[in-house]
Amino acid sequence: MRKYTIYSLYIGLLFGLFACSNPSNNQQTGGGLLDECPIVASRQVDNHDTLTTLHLSKVKEKEQIIPLSALTNSLRLIKLENTETALVRQGGISVSEHYIGIHGFGQVPYKLFDQKGKYIHQIGSFGQGPNEYKVLYDDQIDEKNNRIYLLPWTTNKILVFDMQGNALPPIPLPNRIPKGVFNIDTQKGQLTMGMIPFKWLENNITVWQQDFKGNILQQVNGEQFYVGDDYSNEVYNTKNTTSFDFMQFSWVPRQDSLYHYSAQENKLYPVFTTDFENSEIIRHSFTELKDYYIVCLMTKLTTGAFGSKASGFRYILIDKSTLKGSYVKFVNDYLANIEIEYPDLAFMEGRFVQNFDPGDLKGKMETTLSTATGMTEDEQSKWTQLINSFSEDDNNYILIGDIKDSHTLTPAQTTPGVQVIAPSGYQEMEKTASSLTHIDTSDSKDTVVVTTPFFYEWKNYFRENNKYKDWDAKNEKAVMIRAAVDEQGHLSQIRLFRKSGEEKLDEEALRLVKSIKPIDPAKNKENEPIKTNNFIITVYFPPK
Repeated sequence: MRKYTIYSLYIGLLFGLFACSNPSNNQQTGGGLLDECPIVASRQVDNHDTLTTLHLSKVKEKEQIIPLSALTNSLRLIKLENTETALVRQGGISVSEHYIGIHGFGQVPYKLFDQKGKYIHQIGSFGQGPNEYKVLYDDQIDEKNNRIYLLPWTTNKILVFDMQGNALPPIPLPNRIPKGVFNIDTQKGQLTMGMIPFKWLENNITVWQQDFKGNILQQVNGEQFYVGDDYSNEVYNTKNTTSFDFMQFSWVPRQDSLYHYSAQENKLYPVFTTDFENSEIIRHSFTELKDYYIVCLMTKLTTGAFGSKASGFRYILIDKSTLKGSYVKFVNDYLANIEIEYPDLAFMEGRFVQNFDPGDLKGKMETTLSTATGMTEDEQSKWTQLINSFSEDDNNYILIGDIKDSHTLTPAQTTPGVQVIAPSGYQEMEKTASSLTHIDTSDSKDTVVVTTPFFYEWKNYFRENNKYKDWDAKNEKAVMIRAAVDEQGHLSQIRLFRKSGEEKLDEEALRLVKSIKPIDPAKNKENEPIKTNNFIITVYFPPK
């Protein structure tokens, strides 16, 4: 279930980029990300099958910081259309050449967008009737063949639709599948599928191939892969390589492996595992990239009303070629070096993909900027402008990065830029006391916002004009003010976005912002001012 990305944990961020040898600059000293790290894995070849084993005791405790620009060529931040029918939750994402498919947690329909964030339509619907579903577990967009495939939880069929949303005959499955992952070759009319084996199932299989009529062509017996009849266990398939990768996660700690399915030999063969030696086995999962393995160690478990969940994580990155590795933290240097939470879940289908609530993303960037050291004024200005383009009332933001080729795996030499994309006629849903009002925030030509509104003199202005400049710093307060900015840089629709809890400070913040002279307006890719764009500014007491 690798397409499910959960954002619930935020850990304080280290800002620098440190190699295993801890060089003082921001660049790696070797040609690869892990050149200065020790060899932590071994490789065993048996009958042309290659198994890589991580030896946990060989991994040094010091963490290396891995910038996202070392793994991706670029990053796009796509603001999804903000109409009521287009609203989505955080959850599963599939990305094809021109489309984005999203299905949130719970009873939420599958929604299709283009790569500019424009909402196209819903695929299928929530329910128990034909071509309906309660909760989706896996999906596949095959735009070349005009197909979208959806796998609900606990089902005996894969639902099939064309890209226009029309229901087509479903693909019957040999079992009622509790949780499964799949890959479909539409041209061949063939399905490869893996599932968690349950003893109560009539057909005890774990991976198989079948045709679209439900006839099994070949199968792998599930007995040796049985991990218990527990619905909380998961099955993974990242699709980051050309192989059909398969791994099961068990809440009962056990030695496990990442497998590839060989259709030619009809077998699952292990390609990666971890040797805990004499230490206690830690709950873990593996993610395979083209050039690396990522090990996720779940170091802390909390128990709540809905059962146990992992709440502490450590990650290890292993170079497939050199077998060198390190504990790592992944940071998004396109977005103020915020820590990438659940990075093992973010790499899928050969891309880096995340689904963010805009308020969460804004909060993470603001927190990082407020605690970061060594940041240049240009970097501070650039990221502050970007933050000002975010609104908590927006629909979700999707981050998509294209993975680099192995020979270019080095961090960006300068602070990388993120491309902000919004659909033509992007609409912002403004919540009022009585209703939802739609405000058009861009011209049709303003598909890409290259620079957002920015007030360059904000520090001096607030320090000189704030009536409460002597406010007690031990009781610091902040007021967030929201406004619209036109092409001349004039502010309108100025209102409180987040209050301080002190009415007099809220009133002062409004007065200060209303007195601001024209600021630099947002601009499009032709460097032309954008008709209307959202602007959020924070007023601090005392001023910063």
